Amino acid sequence: MILLGLILGLLYWRTNDPSTPFLETDTARFLAFITSPGSSAMARFSINEILTNRLARFFNYLWREYYLLVFGGILGFYTIRDKVLRRFILIGLLSTFVVAMVRYAREYDTYFLPFYVFFIILVGYGLDWIAKRLPEPQHLAIIALIIPIIMVSVNYHKVDHHDRTLWARITEKILVTIDRDALILSPNYDNTAFFWYYLIGEDYESKNLFVKQIDYQRLDRVKGYISGEEELYLGEQRKSVPPGLRVFTMKGPARELEKVGLEILDTNSKYVFEVRLPDSGK
Repeated sequence: MILLGLILGLLYWRTNDPSTPFLETDTARFLAFITSPGSSAMARFSINEILTNRLARFFNYLWREYYLLVFGGILGFYTIRDKVLRRFILIGLLSTFVVAMVRYAREYDTYFLPFYVFFIILVGYGLDWIAKRLPEPQHLAIIALIIPIIMVSVNYHKVDHHDRTLWARITEKILVTIDRDALILSPNYDNTAFFWYYLIGEDYESKNLFVKQIDYQRLDRVKGYISGEEELYLGEQRKSVPPGLRVFTMKGPARELEKVGLEILDTNSKYVFEVRLPDSGK
């Protein structure tokens, strides 16, 4: 557990390394986030929310991921003879369970994972207890083969997304349309993440392309950037957008940008529009 804690040193280094290509926060805010229960965490989740939503999701994931191995974990708890070890695992289970119930985050179910890590230790003890009571060694090999087959058959359809490519195709079409030397104003976090994948993971960034999630409260800053009077800062890359780039956006933000006096021009794609100052050609 101490060694796991020291891994935070790697996070500290990466959040301070200027060559890190994508970073949504700085070191201080990141460490505060992962070491605290979250802002107003207890107030955000009522007992009713925990009982009617979070508990059900917690145990649904537990059953989905471990399936019949859940019973192996229950058996394992009762077969541990070392009282200190049993107390350690029990404390780990209880503390991580509390965090899983009260922690506030957009993807709060990620906080279920530490509990599941402790639980798999119990599963190991349960399977070990069974293995030691099998009459023939080959029975253990059969169990070792059956378990992954069961897990794959139960969960494969949940993780198979090979045909969910709509947004990948849309993003690729937008990037091909824009080609290079441009700023893309994305309408939301999810779309921004799609663009980040291509810019960083597929090296579209080498085409001098930049992406920024649009701030609907400060649309005037877009107008200021296009006119050359204001810079736009990319917090994820800790640098400003180079001046003079063409600006593009998608349908949702396009309507809002028109309201602040910007001109929206069609491209050869229905998914993306160019943003300019009215009658300026800029």
